[in-house]
Amino acid sequence: MVDSATNTELLEATGNNTDTYSRQSWDASAYVGKVVYIKLVDNSAEGHLNIDDINVPQSPSLNGHVEPALYNHDFEQSDLNPGEIRGCINVSGDAFAPSSLVHEDYYSGGGKFNQAGTYHLWGFKAGGDAQTGSIKSETFTLGGNGGIDFLINGGRDTANLYVALVKANGGQILFKETGRNSEAFQRVFWDASAYLGQDVYIRIVDQATDGFGHIGADDFHVYNSQYAGGLAGYWKLNEASGKTTMETVSGTADPVSYHLNTGVYQAAQDPLWQSDGISGGALLFDGYSTWVTRNASHFPTPTQAITVGAWVAPRNFEHGDEGRLSAIVNQHNREAKEGFILGNYRHGTWGFQFGTGSNWREIKTGSELPLDEWSYVVATYESSTGKAALYLNGNLVTTADFTPGEAIVPSDTDLLIGKNNQGFWLYGFNLNAFSGLIDEVKIYNQALSAADVQSAYNAYVSALGGNLPTANNRMERSVYQDDVQRPQYHAEPPSGWQNEPGGPIYFKGNTTCSTKAIRAGRSGTISVGGTWSAAIWCIGAMPKTP
Repeated sequence: MVDSATNTELLEATGNNTDTYSRQSWDASAYVGKVVYIKLVDNSAEGHLNIDDINVPQSPSLNGHVEPALYNHDFEQSDLNPGEIRGCINVSGDAFAPSSLVHEDYYSGGGKFNQAGTYHLWGFKAGGDAQTGSIKSETFTLGGNGGIDFLINGGRDTANLYVALVKANGGQILFKETGRNSEAFQRVFWDASAYLGQDVYIRIVDQATDGFGHIGADDFHVYNSQYAGGLAGYWKLNEASGKTTMETVSGTADPVSYHLNTGVYQAAQDPLWQSDGISGGALLFDGYSTWVTRNASHFPTPTQAITVGAWVAPRNFEHGDEGRLSAIVNQHNREAKEGFILGNYRHGTWGFQFGTGSNWREIKTGSELPLDEWSYVVATYESSTGKAALYLNGNLVTTADFTPGEAIVPSDTDLLIGKNNQGFWLYGFNLNAFSGLIDEVKIYNQALSAADVQSAYNAYVSALGGNLPTANNRMERSVYQDDVQRPQYHAEPPSGWQNEPGGPIYFKGNTTCSTKAIRAGRSGTISVGGTWSAAIWCIGAMPKTP
């Protein structure tokens, strides 16, 4: 064993004058943290040396290329031996030939694979959908925290197209995941901690021949997955400046969309960061152009259990046409009954929706969120029991019971904060975006208990000294002062303008009528602290004199 930096030989062993193998072991604990390599030396003109079955600690290897436990885990070892993909054993068929290992970034139609690194396994490449077969990895001992995550693409067919974790002794399938009818890779996470210390292997199976009858994989992490702690995603939203926000679990940045990120009619400006959030700063979402995007390849959608939580301070509420929520955070396709969404509805009611492939489920509460005040909203779902729950400020507000065993079917869409994946389209605008402040967004791959939710709320409030900050939802008009396209003769609502406002008139605690329903009236004035003396008539309502 040689020190890579100095080429100093640290440990050595020689043969026993026999061709029968004997086990050698080294205590290399004195060299933990060093980058080393194994060197074989034969300087004898009369002898020879044989070696086999080298086992080293699970750790990063030379040149920064990580090979923990699983050889060629990311398919970046692109030099192929004839008839096989390095690190994999062909079990049957010809679905995964060496040509399946590709370095293409785009598939037909212009979409991106979003693979990790350069190379990835694409089952379609070798022969389209017609060929079948399976391959498996070398056997490895599951270590670390027991978490495994990887990328998958291809067709959705649990019986015939899947990636599986298999127990070496007996061939029992411990976990299985199929594609999402998409060529774009998506992240998958398995909590395999129950099988720590056991010998297992990865198996990739293609027994489908119909449309989308192929599967692909990439970037297997089988030692100390970063998602094993329970958190699948965490956005603090306290950057205070810039056009990206950090996702804490992975330590990578996500883009923040905003209509002034690129200056057209005025100088470019950052999104509307606010300094006084729940934990540090917060981000003000303008209700139409502000949202955060997390690529699906970087987010392992929870399927068996999920908790979604965030602090929110809404500025206003949409009507919610077609029952669509104004998204706080979501990754869903309602029509395909896939994914999940946490959001608010008309008048401040709010809820959680998710898809199981065959059903679109919803849990909603009549408990209204206040405007311009911070609220802690949490939704949980546990598929094994079928129970879903909503919590407001640490308190349980409602529960719902669904069919036990219904897992969430992941959607192939990106995860968005502040924008609905499928917002209602109206005259060029995609509605159902969140308007107001959002802070401390967390998504767990487990259903937190009521005690856990209460504890989390108490921890936030305690850190603030028992007093929540004042929600600053004000959007400064000066942001638009240099915009030459800014309207001059229209009223300017918070995030756009309209010629035909359709909201109700709200005066002295009463909603009198819709402005669209006014038939006739007479002029009048309202002074600060005074009264309005005019009368209005409403279609379908008795005349009211405020």
